[in-house]
Amino acid sequence: MHQGAAGLPRTAAVFGFVGVLALVAGACGSSSTGATDPSPFPTSTRPAASTSAPAATTSSSAAVIEPLDETCLDGAIGTQATVVGVVDYVRVREEPTTASAEAGRLGAGSRVMVFKDQLTFDGSEYWWVPVRLAAVGTCGNVAAEFLSDESGRLDQQMPGISFRPPRTGTWTFTDRTSQRDPIEGRLDGSFFTTFSLTVADGTLIDELLSAQLAEFDEFEYDYPAEWHRTVVVPGADRAVRLVTVASPSGDLGINRLLIEVGDSTVEATTSVYIEDLETAPLDELDAFLESVAFDQAVFRGFLDVRS
Repeated sequence: MHQGAAGLPRTAAVFGFVGVLALVAGACGSSSTGATDPSPFPTSTRPAASTSAPAATTSSSAAVIEPLDETCLDGAIGTQATVVGVVDYVRVREEPTTASAEAGRLGAGSRVMVFKDQLTFDGSEYWWVPVRLAAVGTCGNVAAEFLSDESGRLDQQMPGISFRPPRTGTWTFTDRTSQRDPIEGRLDGSFFTTFSLTVADGTLIDELLSAQLAEFDEFEYDYPAEWHRTVVVPGADRAVRLVTVASPSGDLGINRLLIEVGDSTVEATTSVYIEDLETAPLDELDAFLESVAFDQAVFRGFLDVRS
């Protein structure tokens, strides 16, 4: 065990967010109600429940479906998604751009067949996904941030990785222009409650563990002998879960899951600021880490295409 020679000890605890943040709260006290965000977090300038270009907010929610010139891809395998983030409906476009003609509308909460492997970014604003218009058996395009499945909004996913994102509250995400860009969500109204998923080249678990151990020593943490453990993540080659660690500033609890798949390393992370302890969805953040799984063939194929 290591403990700081002066001042209050940093902690890395085996009993999760509540335990480590309770220790931090007891040691550091609570900041004033006028406290500001301890560190900037880049967020999308678009609100989470946007009703801009692809969506409309009129009093009508009836679907208006018109035939399209193009048909759905032969042999394509679709999955179900739900229309979210709009008051009444989202527009279906003939092409994946807001400049394209409107081909129909899907009401809020309606279920639709989508083809996630065909996600495309329009180069400036939105991710788009083809959807099947059942009434005419053809396809149109919908802005992906207004569609959601078990892994959350379709614009905040990576091919071959499934997970269960937190559902409580409204989350704002960083902008992504590539499917390999990190997925980073921050709970609106919180000081700093986040979850993220990042991909890096190389098998880096041992390197990341060494860096964490160096941080323990540098900041004189009090940490348990078994501060990380091997876990099973479906579809992964290796995975390690770290105990909850207080940040060097002492006011943030951080949970990390390190995963190696092929020649890549994926890191799933959650963080909760001390002021958010009573309002953050702690169980859902932990469930996010527990739910990460891989379709290795799809994931490695996705990386190969973009290498």
